[in-house]
Amino acid sequence: MSAEEKKGRGWSKYRKFIIPLVLLVIFAVSLIFDSNITLALSKIRNPVLDYILAVFSLNGMIMAGILLIPPTIYLFMKEKRMVLKYWFSFALTLLVLIALKMIVHRERPFQAFDFTVPLFLLSAAYSTWDFSFPSNHTALAFVALPFIKSKFFWIWLVISSLIAFSRVYFGFHYLSDVLASIIISYAISIFVIKCEKL
Repeated sequence: MSAEEKKGRGWSKYRKFIIPLVLLVIFAVSLIFDSNITLALSKIRNPVLDYILAVFSLNGMIMAGILLIPPTIYLFMKEKRMVLKYWFSFALTLLVLIALKMIVHRERPFQAFDFTVPLFLLSAAYSTWDFSFPSNHTALAFVALPFIKSKFFWIWLVISSLIAFSRVYFGFHYLSDVLASIIISYAISIFVIKCEKL
């Protein structure tokens, strides 16, 4: 085994634990500064950023297709046995997110601060049952990361991060909402991967 392969395996071994730990610390700090961060982001809003980030903040079936198809194809091509685990992680994460939304009932920032949100990004659900904490879009984007072991990991990390940032940028979520979603989805995926019975 070459030094390059050993280095790659070392990072691969620890990233499953380092990333959530760093996010947990950032999450704890973000709870203190959520409103300030939201207000600061509202000041940098502009039509160019709105247009670019809207691509990453899509809702409904479009987002589901974007989030489900690429990792599934990748997993199927590389490790067929992991496809079932990926789908199970996805479904379990979605159930946990819905339960947390029903328990926490956190108002969305755009509602709390009366921000203008592009109409094509709004859904009727935002005024009924769909609360801010946690972020479905973010969690469902990050649920795939523990399954990806190649250079595609970095591409998916960038896409997932842009989805998370866009949700905070438009005022759909606080920073703590998206960080908690990343931690939840990542932890569920790690748990399912380690589970031998699936």
